[in-house]
Amino acid sequence: MPDDFDPYYTWLGIPPSHQPPDHYRLLGIQSGESNPAVIENAADRQMAHLRTFQTGRHSEASQRLLNEVAAAKLCLLDPMKKIAYDEALRRAAAKEAMTTTSSGNGVFRSPVFVGAAVGGVLLVVAVVAISLLVSPQQPEGPVAASGQPAGGSPTAPKTVLKATPTKRPEKHSSPTPFANEPTKPVTVAPPAPQPGPGETNPKVPPNQPEPQQPAVSQPNEPIKQPPDPSPPTVDPATPSPSPIGKSPTPEPASSGLPKPGPTPEPAPDPAGRRLVPDAATLAPIVQQVEEKFQLKSTQDPAKSISTTTRLFDATRAEGTSPEEKYVLLTTAEQLARQAGDAVLMLEAVTTLGDEFAVDTLALKEQALGKFAAVATGNETIESLVRAADAAIDEAVAQERFNLALSMAEHAARGARKSVGSSLVKHVSRRKKTLEKLAQEHRQVEEALVVLKSRPEDPAANGLLGRWYCFEKDDWARGLPYLAKSDDDRLKATSQLELENPPLSWKDQVALADRWWMIADTARGHTRDRLQAHAASWYEKAAPGAAGSPQYKRLVRRLRGFAARTAEQDDGLPSDSAPLACRQPRHRAALLARYGGTAESEKAVQAALKWIVSVQFPDGGWSFAHQKHSSRGGNGLNPGKEVKAWNAATGLALLALMGSGNTHRSGEYRNSVEAGLRFLTRLRMKIDPNGGGGSLREEQGTMYSHGLGTMALCEAYAMTGDANLDLAVRQAVRYTCYAQDPQGGGWRYKPRERGDTSVTGWQLSSLHTAQLAGLKIPPLVTTQAGRFLDKVQFDGGSRYGYERADGGSTATTAVGLLCRMYLGWKRDNPALVKGVKWIHKQGVSDKDIYGNYYATQLLFHYGGEAWDDWNPAMRDLLLRSQEMNGLEKGSWYFPGVSYNERGGRLYCTALSVLILETYYRYDPLDVN
Repeated sequence: MPDDFDPYYTWLGIPPSHQPPDHYRLLGIQSGESNPAVIENAADRQMAHLRTFQTGRHSEASQRLLNEVAAAKLCLLDPMKKIAYDEALRRAAAKEAMTTTSSGNGVFRSPVFVGAAVGGVLLVVAVVAISLLVSPQQPEGPVAASGQPAGGSPTAPKTVLKATPTKRPEKHSSPTPFANEPTKPVTVAPPAPQPGPGETNPKVPPNQPEPQQPAVSQPNEPIKQPPDPSPPTVDPATPSPSPIGKSPTPEPASSGLPKPGPTPEPAPDPAGRRLVPDAATLAPIVQQVEEKFQLKSTQDPAKSISTTTRLFDATRAEGTSPEEKYVLLTTAEQLARQAGDAVLMLEAVTTLGDEFAVDTLALKEQALGKFAAVATGNETIESLVRAADAAIDEAVAQERFNLALSMAEHAARGARKSVGSSLVKHVSRRKKTLEKLAQEHRQVEEALVVLKSRPEDPAANGLLGRWYCFEKDDWARGLPYLAKSDDDRLKATSQLELENPPLSWKDQVALADRWWMIADTARGHTRDRLQAHAASWYEKAAPGAAGSPQYKRLVRRLRGFAARTAEQDDGLPSDSAPLACRQPRHRAALLARYGGTAESEKAVQAALKWIVSVQFPDGGWSFAHQKHSSRGGNGLNPGKEVKAWNAATGLALLALMGSGNTHRSGEYRNSVEAGLRFLTRLRMKIDPNGGGGSLREEQGTMYSHGLGTMALCEAYAMTGDANLDLAVRQAVRYTCYAQDPQGGGWRYKPRERGDTSVTGWQLSSLHTAQLAGLKIPPLVTTQAGRFLDKVQFDGGSRYGYERADGGSTATTAVGLLCRMYLGWKRDNPALVKGVKWIHKQGVSDKDIYGNYYATQLLFHYGGEAWDDWNPAMRDLLLRSQEMNGLEKGSWYFPGVSYNERGGRLYCTALSVLILETYYRYDPLDVN
């Protein structure tokens, strides 16, 4: 290797003055970062990037840096090791500071969640209650300084609607899509886990301080249900007033409410969240909320939900103070509980936990208990069980099993009141599993103690390996323990996987076979986990193994495993779930059925690898992909739409999810999770006119909203994750609001006269929303049909852009596909004629947008048209994919304005979606 080659600087942008880098700099994250999800995502992104150099002339340097990143990840995700490492860094910095001058850090000033009472009589009670709750008290037990219970799992709960915002490397000046965002967003990290009711206090490492936490506030009792006032009329041409204040003020940060008085500087929360304000500050805000939203009157549940949504909207409006946000969200939590929507109730608690220093899980347990006490009717009880499931997942991820068991008991109490449902069985099964996990976790803590004095102890290593691999499904962390375990077969196979990572498909099949053989002698949950791990290797090998003698065995085992899993699983996803066609067990068969090949799948995987390599640290994507810091400004064919982040992120997520990746499973689950957080936490804006949650941007316009909404709906459909529920509802609500009320279409701005192209993406997103179980107002689809009537010609077989003339392949394909979404059958004369016309036009070697929509249309239509179109389209993409260099796996088609505006990322994402067509959607029922 040449002496002047610096892999740290060339590949990771770490200059020589900062070498050798510490773990945080190596991962590209803030020093001292304590959010496990951020650490894990950063490490995975760095490793994905470094792997792209493994076959070059600097392959040895690539492997060395990969090992360093892996070591950094293991250290920072282990609470004990992280504490020791941070202490070593601190001492080194202190030693260096003895010879230099330094300045102290500032402290946070902010408020926190406490139950806000609403109504004239309850206002006095609220002020008294607040005054009792604001004073900090000693938590139930000490908490490890790392923000994790000592000996606990470093894995953060997989909650999509939580995020740690990271500033983009690019500065933006008004007017930009970021113009209405704070220039320094609050960094959000999961709250440091505290012991729940009755839990054993986690141990604190020797000589570590016990950080003080504010008391967990007890939410107030349900408030009286007031009527839903009509949304305030706001002139779009004038600045929007504060959501609470009665009149606008010239100061952007003001809301027309009494200003909080001087507050003593509080100590910062370990996670950087806001602390509780004093009662005197809260009292007038509670009264203003009551008056603004007319909460004294009684509401029916439907109107309570409407008011709750408006309260959420107000918290995200520009200029809302922390104190106002605190009262709004507290009130939203109580109203949602009264309305019987447990998912929305916990979303309020989650949002509060993002910004305010509360024990979010403990508050969720309390809220579920109150909800269960008053829940009646199957629909309300199903909401309780669904919300409890998501909260239990968080508690298990943080290894707070007493809280998880308490939540399960609340769900069981509600389920026993249901009539003719299977909820009782579901909750009972969940409780038994939790009790077993809690017992095993106690043994894990004992094993950790043993390993402190005897690191090579086979029994302790085996127990920890089985815990992380079979219970936590964290094979990256568990394999090193299994490699030292007391089970010879587990030990040997784990060592093989760690020491000789399989690169060829034959090696991948051989390793999968070994895990499968071990699974054959196991039982129950352990067998499922082992087979799932084997199946992950079979899936990686499948494209290369197609046509080989091993392929039939591979597919047979994948299908058998999937069938057993579907029988045991009483939740999402299952074979009856939306988009189940994307699940690994179905893809191989669907590829063969509809004309995919091993080569087309290899092309998809190479493209997804490239897409992940250009993801930004904050979780989003940009059409100007070369601006990613790790590329040092390099990258061919960047797009001109440099500020259409939501559109770029939506397209990238659609490509990743089209191959079966979600934020819960799949090779790229961390990238999907980060992208979804980017859209929901950093980018969604609440429309001041009550339209819902907008992802529209200045450059990406309504394209950005359509693509972002479609991505959110697909993630929701594939997982049923309750944490996505509110964001999906808000986005779909904005889509419906933005429709032209006269013409029925969509265009760049809300409610303006539509065009076929923008309308196509909005209807595609609404179609996906329907797959996810959302109900679309009939008027929306009726009006959309009227728009298509206005732009159709040649008897409805051709479609123009804004008028009924000049239709291209793209606009005609969009129009006909939308007609199929809206109910046209395969034998419709106009559809038949239009399909023949597109079939005759053939595949374009430049217009990837037109190719995408024509491919979707002809796939759903089927028959001879699809049989002719598919091989021509597939083989064009296989021939034109970039096979070398930094852009390996990607596509670019010059000579078309859209391609130049979206660049290589745009062309690559659409090409991937075309090659995923075989299994991305089930064909529409058009017969």
